[in-house]
Amino acid sequence: MAAALSKAARLTWIKEPAARLAWNAFLEDWGSLVIVETNARVVERAAELAWSLGLRGYEAVHLAGAQVWQESLGVEVTLGAFDQVLANAGRQSGLAVWPETSIP
Repeated sequence: MAAALSKAARLTWIKEPAARLAWNAFLEDWGSLVIVETNARVVERAAELAWSLGLRGYEAVHLAGAQVWQESLGVEVTLGAFDQVLANAGRQSGLAVWPETSIP
């Protein structure tokens, strides 16, 4: 999240003060988020996704975690992604993606 907000500020998609406010809001919400632990299943899936979809490391791990979590729960999981490559890969793999519209 820090990298995404920092990049958005550097590329002037948002102003730096807004990015820092968003970061602080994220930190406040951190305790209420569900954390999917990285384990062998997630890492193996991430490797497959990196090869099959051309994803970078964190993109592949993020998508793999969402897929494994959805499979474990047996209900739809929404992938939060402001990275367009990750969002597209999530949609391609059949996950719901938020936000639904493209980010520059």
